Amino acid sequence: MLFRINEIGLFQKEKKDIVKFHDEINFISGESNTGKSSIGSIINYCLGSSKNIPGAKITNEPDIFLINLTIDTHNILIARNKFNATKLKGEKYIFLKKVNSEFSLYNIDISFFNDNESDYFTIDDFKELEIPKYFSSFPIKTRLDGKEKVRPTVRNMPPFIFQTQGLITNGSQLFYQMAGVKARGIKRDFELFLGLVDFNIYNKINRNNEIIKELRKIANRKSLYENELKKEYFNLKSSYHRLFTHLNRNIDVETLDREYLLNQENVNNLKLEYNIDSDIGKEIEKLENKISQQSRLVENLKIEYSNIKNQMQHIDTANLKLQVKQDIYYSKHCPTCNSEIEKEIEVFEIAKQKILSEKTFLYNVNRDILEEKTQTIKEKLDTEKVSLQVLNKELIELKHDSKEAITIKKKEQLLYEIKGMIKKNIQTIIEYEDKSLNDLQIEALQQELEALEKELIKIDIKKKKQEAELHIGTYATEMLKTLPFDNNDYGNPNLKFDIKDVTAYQQATNNIFYLSDIGSAENHLSFHLSVFLGLHKYILEHENSILPSLIFLDQPSQVYFPKEEDFKNGTGDIKKVEDMYKSIIKFIEDANKTSMFSKIQIIIVDHFYSKDEWYQKYLVEPRWEKNKELGLIKEIK
Repeated sequence: MLFRINEIGLFQKEKKDIVKFHDEINFISGESNTGKSSIGSIINYCLGSSKNIPGAKITNEPDIFLINLTIDTHNILIARNKFNATKLKGEKYIFLKKVNSEFSLYNIDISFFNDNESDYFTIDDFKELEIPKYFSSFPIKTRLDGKEKVRPTVRNMPPFIFQTQGLITNGSQLFYQMAGVKARGIKRDFELFLGLVDFNIYNKINRNNEIIKELRKIANRKSLYENELKKEYFNLKSSYHRLFTHLNRNIDVETLDREYLLNQENVNNLKLEYNIDSDIGKEIEKLENKISQQSRLVENLKIEYSNIKNQMQHIDTANLKLQVKQDIYYSKHCPTCNSEIEKEIEVFEIAKQKILSEKTFLYNVNRDILEEKTQTIKEKLDTEKVSLQVLNKELIELKHDSKEAITIKKKEQLLYEIKGMIKKNIQTIIEYEDKSLNDLQIEALQQELEALEKELIKIDIKKKKQEAELHIGTYATEMLKTLPFDNNDYGNPNLKFDIKDVTAYQQATNNIFYLSDIGSAENHLSFHLSVFLGLHKYILEHENSILPSLIFLDQPSQVYFPKEEDFKNGTGDIKKVEDMYKSIIKFIEDANKTSMFSKIQIIIVDHFYSKDEWYQKYLVEPRWEKNKELGLIKEIK
């Protein structure tokens, strides 16, 4: 499909930059940081990209980015304000207006957009309602359209337009944006873009795929529910078995049928009643109080008994200390004057006998009293100890009875819990059976699938895809034969294209090599260029294709000039770069000669520059240099 960029522009209030392109082949050469790569970013931005154009890459960030383009027979102006504009900012709005064939960005300024604000559309409306109008056979979504159907989008086309600087020599990714979730939609829309199917067939294919996915989901859910049902029936029978065991009912649950197992009335009619002594706790509490009192009484008697025993020990000790020997002889003469003192000694003797007599009386009387008291207390203590033992034994028995009562309560609680588990099992089984009983839904989907497959077989999409793959592979191989490629490692050029996975591979005699299997950046570059150009030659030759016939290549010479200094110093392989560009030019020129209605437009931005006529005739502008204020990024002064 003819898709030609006529001009791009960057507008500010007092200034504008415009780049005008040739219809077919375009070279833009420039130093680093002059805005070469920004050309691709501006085109993609104006086509609805969600990515902002980094303001740091363009000196004095423009207020509006514009592209003047031709789609088939329509001339269109698309513009987008900068992302963070205060009004109609580019994050949400895009300007689109049909213009005449004489229109040029040189003839308008920024006021044109203020005068035509009604031509600003939201991003969603632009992608779904406005831009599709200019793509032949592209289905236009109406505002009343629902979202029940999968719809193609123009935003899945950029992978087949742009080969960015980081991608063009990539050894693992062939197309832009083909890594990640977005690749799914690109692959889905690719057959429609190539013109292999129309929108009606596109819908049928997607519906066919949706039904297959839905049937798989149903089958997976059914399998899951069946497994869960087995578990739930096992749990249900186990719960029944436990319940019957506790109730001493000899019932084999394996003999019970589904009707009995799922009948909740059977569970509700089970009686779970027990006679439990509710006063046993109070009796235990009373007995514990008695034991506490009895224990204190026993302890007090023990103390009293111990005190009396201590008194008796003191009496015995005192008696020993007051003992007087009876056979002691006392002299009856004074040791000083030797005079007789017999009368004086007799007085002491009488006193001595009196003391001994009183001591014996007191000892005998007190000891007898204490021994009697001791005996009385001991007897009482022994009696109270026996009473305490009886009370403790009674308490032990009551507590045992209490444990039995607690066990019974727990058993009753457990039985009710089991009963609840049974009811839950029954409810879960019924829910699972309801969800798994979708035979009618499966049958309806299978009938719809069979009808769709019959229609799709008649169309023979497989044959169309094989023919398209053959053409694209053949065109790509033609291009690869003109570029450097390691034939010794990977065989003679023989590229094959895979529409389903939107990829390509090199078919050797005994092996196949995908891009990731191939080594060296030079081979990667040749692979990318060949597949991309081969695809666009197919697009050019098939008028049913709605893919834009536009190619943007960003610095393909980087393999040979890793740095700009290499080009300036002549240290890169200039001959290989020239040969590569001459091969691209010849391929494009030859392809365009065969087409009457459409032409491939290619825009190549690079450090490379040549004064030769073959290059100069396709050069869009003089080489961009900052010190000459040429390019989208000017030197700041």
